[in-house]
Amino acid sequence: MLYEKYKGEEKMARVQDLLELELSPVALGVGMLILAPILLPAAGHILRPLAKGMIKTGIATYRAALEEAPGELVEEAASEVESEAAESLVEALAV
Repeated sequence: MLYEKYKGEEKMARVQDLLELELSPVALGVGMLILAPILLPAAGHILRPLAKGMIKTGIATYRAALEEAPGELVEEAASEVESEAAESLVEALAV
């Protein structure tokens, strides 16, 4: 197959050409079985601190929202209602 494609040329087979072979899914599966014990622990060492940082950020955001939410939101909403009422009163008196 590959020999016929590059007959007379000295070229290395490309990855795309290797994927066209009928054995490629089997070869990829065998390759992953061989490399999995090496790659998975390495990925775990890299991804663990990232996941830990994301969890810490989520916890900090949750705690900040709990501290701020009830009191400040009510005060903010009340001040907006008062300012809107004052603006509508000024508009009504100006007419």
